[in-house]
Amino acid sequence: MILLLSATVAVLFGCGVYLVLHPGALRVVAGTVLLTNAVIFFLLAVSDAAPAAPILPFDERAGDVADPVVQALALTAIVIGFAVTAVLLAFTYRLFVAHRTLLLQEVARAEVGDDDFDPREDSWC
Repeated sequence: MILLLSATVAVLFGCGVYLVLHPGALRVVAGTVLLTNAVIFFLLAVSDAAPAAPILPFDERAGDVADPVVQALALTAIVIGFAVTAVLLAFTYRLFVAHRTLLLQEVARAEVGDDDFDPREDSWC
């Protein structure tokens, strides 16, 4: 089970990084969603590693108690991921309204105002 979950995390993380590096704005948003889901699945995979109960170690029912820290972290990651996705979608909408394109190279070319501008050649990194 942990191997399947680890493979799922690796695939989601790889696809998320690939989409974040793509020049389309909607694919960047989709990549951040995939990265958020990869983090949540990673938290689920880590939570399965320690089956001992964290709060009630001397109780007979201690084996039935789940670790609440991982659940709180997963819920927090879901809420933060939703907020980041909403903000990125709002930015993407405003980008489309302002420039009528979602290709980030075209937006950079329009912001500079030069038709011969190539963002890959004039970047600082």
